[in-house]
Amino acid sequence: MKKQVLVSIIIPVYKVENWIEGCLLSVCNQTYENIECIIVNDATPDKSMDIVESILKNYTGSIRFKIITHELNRGLSAARNSGVKAATGDYLFFLDSDDKLYSADVVSIFEVYLQKYGNVDFLVGGFDLIGNTTSFKVPTLQEKVYNSKEDILISYLDCQWYVMACGKMISRSFFIEKNMWFGEGLLHEDELFSFRLAVFASTMVIISEKVYSYYINECSITGNKKYRNYLDYLSVILQNYNLIKENKIILNNRRVVNNYFISVLYGFVYHVVKNKKLNAQEQKKLIIKCKVLAKKMDLDIPRGIKSYIEYVLLNSPYYMLTIFLKIHVSIG
Repeated sequence: MKKQVLVSIIIPVYKVENWIEGCLLSVCNQTYENIECIIVNDATPDKSMDIVESILKNYTGSIRFKIITHELNRGLSAARNSGVKAATGDYLFFLDSDDKLYSADVVSIFEVYLQKYGNVDFLVGGFDLIGNTTSFKVPTLQEKVYNSKEDILISYLDCQWYVMACGKMISRSFFIEKNMWFGEGLLHEDELFSFRLAVFASTMVIISEKVYSYYINECSITGNKKYRNYLDYLSVILQNYNLIKENKIILNNRRVVNNYFISVLYGFVYHVVKNKKLNAQEQKKLIIKCKVLAKKMDLDIPRGIKSYIEYVLLNSPYYMLTIFLKIHVSIG
């Protein structure tokens, strides 16, 4: 039996006084003992840290807690980066403070797979999607190990795993070696991060168990997203396209690449049209920019977009949820 790995759970904290208790207790209740939890106070102005300190004061378990404090609010990416810099674990796990670990056995489950497959670059687990008043049905992931960079990227483009940085256990040495730091000041840090993860990783394991409870504000699904956010997201799409264009995979797997980016652009247009806070002129400009981008990327768009969407749905059961999350998490 290999030695238990040390896992660093990183929790950024900012204006989450209504959720931080549930989040932190889901960590305190873990059955796995070799954990350090790094809480990054991103200059939160509410009572979030009072709640944190109250919980830690009464905690008697084996988890080692560290608190990092930002003097000024620097955003989610900076908070995550600060957490990584303070981490000493073999693996990193990002946990947003309005979410929870799915069960008390989450870290133990990851450890079982590490014992089985060895020290891979990262592991991806399943999740629950919870709204304000309801929960959403999420397809179950299928256990699979990947030992090729090309296969990992194809699996991402084919929507076999999701865009969020959370719910993944990532090798700290891989993170540092591949310069995986989150881009500070960006609106779409998860989209860029997961895409780079798919491009640079050489080994990955998908596990079938659920490990994460992801909270989503139903009121914000097609809510007041700023025009600038959409422009920035189009820029992210192009950055991701250029990133894989630099790799030979785009030549060998044109269909997968084509399908992925058409799906993302279709989801983008759908989101724009559904956002009633955008005026007609803004919607028109964004759709035109989307068409220009599609032409610049030289995508092979079928004449019958309806038949194309039906084709994708039949060939990728994970598609709808994944594209929804890509659009909602990145633009939202």
